[in-house]
Amino acid sequence: MAWRELRGSVWERIESVKNTATKTEKALIEAVRRINPKTLVYMSVTELADISEVAEATIVRFCRKIDLRAFRILS
Repeated sequence: MAWRELRGSVWERIESVKNTATKTEKALIEAVRRINPKTLVYMSVTELADISEVAEATIVRFCRKIDLRAFRILS
C-alpha cells in the first residue's frame, strides 16, 4: 500500500508545502516517501531523524507546519 493511499489527507498536506519546503524539509519528505507506511507507524521521531538525516526538531517543526499536532499523527 502506498503512503498516499494510507494517509491521503496527510499526504495532501505534505504535498501542499513541498514547493516552499526548505532543503531539509524536502529531505524529510523524500525519506517519508521511501518508508513503508506500516513501518512508519512504529517509528519514533529519533528513528525517522536518523533515517532521513535531519534533526528531530526539523520533524517536529514540519509536523506543525502541516498542522499536525504530533508526529504520531503522521504515522
